[in-house]
Order: sequence, then C-alpha cells, then structure tokens
Amino acid sequence: MPVTRGLFLVMEGIDGSGRSTQLHRLAAWFRAHGIPTLATFEPSTGAIGQLIRRYLRGEEPVAAPPDALALLFAADRLEHLAREVQPALARGEVVLCDRYLASSFAYQGLGSAPEFVRAANARALRPVITLYFKVDPEIALARIAARDGERRELFETREQLTRIAAAYDAVFGLADGPAEFPATVIDAGAHPDAVFEACVAACRPLLTPNPGLVPTPLGPEPPGQA
Repeated sequence: MPVTRGLFLVMEGIDGSGRSTQLHRLAAWFRAHGIPTLATFEPSTGAIGQLIRRYLRGEEPVAAPPDALALLFAADRLEHLAREVQPALARGEVVLCDRYLASSFAYQGLGSAPEFVRAANARALRPVITLYFKVDPEIALARIAARDGERRELFETREQLTRIAAAYDAVFGLADGPAEFPATVIDAGAHPDAVFEACVAACRPLLTPNPGLVPTPLGPEPPGQA
C-alpha cells in the first residue's frame, strides 16, 4: 500500500458497543476543526460487503464455511481500501472506519486459525490508531434488544458476544498472550457523552495547533510484510 497523507482511524468492539454512534460524533468533531472526514464501515457497501451482510442475516441458502467467510471479509477489505479509503487518504482526509482488521481476528478467528486470518489480510493497511470499545456483553445485548425493528445478525447472541468479547481482549493484549494490534481502550459501558470525551482525548493529539490536515506516515507494516 502506498504512503498517504491522511489519517486512518479505526473503531472496534462487539455488536452493541456503541461504535456507530461515536463514529458519527467523532466525524463531526473532526469536521468542526476544519478537517474533511470520511465515516465508513465494514462490511462495506461494495458488492462483496453486501454478500457478507446477506450471510450474516441468514439470507443466503447455504452458510459460508468459516474460512470462506474470512476470505470474503479480507476481499471486501481490500476492495474497500481501493475504492473508498485510500482515495480519501490521498486527498488528505481523516478516515474513520467502523470495524476493520482486528474484527477479522475477533470474529473470523472463532472458526479460522489466526495464521489463516493473518495471511488473508497481509496486504491490509494499518490504521494510525484503533479505539477498542470495551463493554460487558450483557450491556451490549440490552442495547441490541432496544433497537426497533432490526433483524438480529449471526453474531448477536449472548454466547457469541461473550466469545467475541474475549477474543477482542486477546487481540488487543488484555488477556494472556501478546497483542495482535495496539489499541486505546474506551470504556463503552459509560454514558455516551463520557465515551465521546474519551474518544476525543485519544484523537486530540492528532491535531496540529493550527487545525488542518495532519500528514502522517502509515503505521507498522502488516503481518507477513517485510
């Protein structure tokens, strides 16, 4: 992936952690500082992302095996980067992405070997910062239940959310073993305003004294790259 000017920020966490709400609040905060900002998400709006969403909603007649689903997420990610993320970064914009690389390790890692997920995503761009919205699965379930008229997806059950929360903790080094990625932990069980303030505190150092675009190198090379 070529070096770009913009800032690539990622928000991770289980379903019901409040990422999407804070994504739009944080995007508005950057824009208020005069910084063009793209708010996006994965699975993406592209053709592969739409196929993934049909699988997650149980709308496909045959369930994708775990390794196939992991490959679909990786393919959607590369298409999303080429179609939407990299062009915005090349324009010098901030890109905020709701879910990204770590989610593949947390979700697809439940059915696929970590080395398989790592290899499938070896060419994925690294974000400059990842915000991990850590929340108790019971709180997340209550939020999911409060949604009006939304059909639950494959991973939105107590058992799955509990497993994925533990997987996220492992990915970010909050359990035994090394971290797959660095992350800033956000207490997503707090009041939404407090969560937002924590997000702002994590992102504020990225701004210059004269608000504007912040040229920055990419993060570390992705796993498997020299």
